Amino acid sequence: MTRTVDCAFGLWRSAAATTPTRKHAAPPSCCLCTVEGGALKATTDGRWCHLFCSQWLPETHVDDDAAMEPVAGVEDLAPQRLELTCTVCRKKDGACTQCHFKKCAVAFHPMCAFLTGQHRMEIQSAPDGETCEYMCYCVKVGSIQYSMMLATSYNALSTLVY
Repeated sequence: MTRTVDCAFGLWRSAAATTPTRKHAAPPSCCLCTVEGGALKATTDGRWCHLFCSQWLPETHVDDDAAMEPVAGVEDLAPQRLELTCTVCRKKDGACTQCHFKKCAVAFHPMCAFLTGQHRMEIQSAPDGETCEYMCYCVKVGSIQYSMMLATSYNALSTLVY
């Protein structure tokens, strides 16, 4: 049974919000980041995960685009991904992604990175408009890129003004 829940991002249909639990049981947590509650969707292997987390891992995808569930591919996560320790929460649970910059291997859960507000997270559409690429960067690389982008914008603007 699903229920529409009012959350910070608007109305959300979530089966996890209405799934009966034992009296003192903890709310369901995401199997990809271990953060409890939130906009959780069922996975094809019977667990829960944040739709947000599933979008940032290449192995996972949504089976039904209209319903945005269930999340598939959780059972296909690369074993190496499950061995990484998140540099934000310092936990080895769940599945981490890594900085998209060349040889930087800093690992973090997508939700942890988002919640800090310090990681750079980009979604770029492919020219065909059908696919997109999710890229996230660690705090260090993200801040360097942001500084370079500001400098480039400032130089372009000053050229136009003068």
